[in-house]
This record gives sequence, structure tokens and C-alpha cells, in this order.
Amino acid sequence: MQALDGVLAGASLREVAEALVGSDAVVADWHADSALRARIRRLVRRGDALMRGGYHHLLQRPPLEQGRLHALAIRP
Repeated sequence: MQALDGVLAGASLREVAEALVGSDAVVADWHADSALRARIRRLVRRGDALMRGGYHHLLQRPPLEQGRLHALAIRP
């Protein structure tokens, strides 16, 4: 979410990376095909997906096992 907040505030992906991992890591690993750059892009996309309703998936609980009240829930 911090990556998305930075981009929405007008920061570049490189500036977001500097804020998240530090300027030393960015200087060492930031180039067109770097894993760091891809990671920051994924973080922004993930934050965007969460913002657009994907957080509902995080809140879902696994289905409950059928217990003794299951028969009462099925009504004609």
C-alpha cells in the first residue's frame, strides 16, 4: 500500500523504491530489467488491486464444515 500511496502522490517508481528499500539498493540494482524494478511494479499493482476491492478476498474465511445446524438452514 505504501508503494501505491507514493505513486498516487506523484512519486516515480524509483523514488518509491528508494523510500522502501533505501537509496543504496536502488543505486546498485535499478536498471530496465532488474528484479528490484519488477518488484516495485508488482507492489504498486497489488496495492491497486487491493484498493479496488481485492481486500475482500483477504477477509474471506474458509467455508465452515457442515454441522448439526446445516439441516435447519436448508428449507423448502
